[in-house]
Amino acid sequence: MLAPMDFSPDIVVTTPGESKVHLVVEAKLRASVDRDVLTQLKRYMLRMRSAVGLLVTRNVVTILRDTFQSDSEDSIQEVATILTADIPELQSFAAGLSTDPVAFEDAVQDWLVQLRYRLVQGYARGVDPKVAEHVMPALATGEIRAGGPRPVRSAVG
Repeated sequence: MLAPMDFSPDIVVTTPGESKVHLVVEAKLRASVDRDVLTQLKRYMLRMRSAVGLLVTRNVVTILRDTFQSDSEDSIQEVATILTADIPELQSFAAGLSTDPVAFEDAVQDWLVQLRYRLVQGYARGVDPKVAEHVMPALATGEIRAGGPRPVRSAVG
């Protein structure tokens, strides 16, 4: 069964000018991994033929990898989990200091942009080995963008 049409990831990494999807990211500002969201993400990965997916919550980043051994969700494996508190761009969310879900999506996207910048600069020291192995190659030639429209945040004051 493929992903329902109403599911859209929060962030995608695509080949510029093409529809090739290298990485799909779902960012949920909750403490634990929601298995339903994980299933939707896997189905979306299958439909888009994306090799790598991330489910980012307040506490952990779950890295998914499609082995392409079948056309089912069983082909997609959880290859690593990383503590969100270990990612500088996400530490304020991990600590509960920031609670805005739109700001969380922006922070996750900023983290990916910083990873890509480090990759381009040849400076990957300090990056978690699983992120370097699975996520950074997807960022190498891709364009990082929001998966859909985000609510507009207005200034206060």
